[in-house]
Amino acid sequence: MTRHALIRHSRLLIGLCLAAGLLACAPPPPDLVIDVAEAPSIAPRAVVELAAEAEGQPVSVAVQFVVAATGEDRGVLFLNAFADYRDQRNVSIAIQPEAQPGFRRRFGEPDRLVGRRIEVRGLARRETILMTAQGRPTGAYYFQTHLRVASADQIRLLD
Repeated sequence: MTRHALIRHSRLLIGLCLAAGLLACAPPPPDLVIDVAEAPSIAPRAVVELAAEAEGQPVSVAVQFVVAATGEDRGVLFLNAFADYRDQRNVSIAIQPEAQPGFRRRFGEPDRLVGRRIEVRGLARRETILMTAQGRPTGAYYFQTHLRVASADQIRLLD
């Protein structure tokens, strides 16, 4: 992560701390790399903002939300913060095929998590989604924010 990105991350973290009423929260030095295993969870909207600012580079985050919907595409399972996965405020937890056996052992089928609060730690990235019509690209696109899960241990059920 560049120094500029760390400064932006620090500013966002300060804003989140103030918004949460955590007046004792001090900004980390710009050259400090935050260990996501120790970082506090943030809301999906903050993850979307961080991923957008990172301009296609992955950013380490810990996000917490109530699962609103699930889905599957090309062998990847998704847990979504919003019912409409196309909503620009949504964060999609992208559970990779190698993590799915462990995920199913711990949580069962993805639909069982709808309405449940989870915390997920990992790398989030803004993905460009190309739109198609009848299987052909239209030239239109939109962005989604995905947090890639390679191990079921990245997900924690909170309630």
